[in-house]
Amino acid sequence: FIKNVLANNFKEKIDLLFAHLTKGNGEPVEEKHLRRLLFGDFMDSDSLPEDRAYEEIKELSAVYPVIEQCLEDYNQANKKKMPLVIF
Repeated sequence: FIKNVLANNFKEKIDLLFAHLTKGNGEPVEEKHLRRLLFGDFMDSDSLPEDRAYEEIKELSAVYPVIEQCLEDYNQANKKKMPLVIF
């Protein structure tokens, strides 16, 4: 389904667009590869929320400190704290 949507609506081939998910070994992109796909607009914390771009997050290890900082900021600004564990 996703392959057809990308091909028909965006004129993109999924195997080229997401080749980095297969670690460049030339295998076709499958559901197991797409499960690692992550997008967000929270990585650019210096920009205003309305100016942030919704981008693919290619390095998962870079997400943890950003999410922890967002959580800390939220908990400082709100009376009701969010007791989350990031793992």
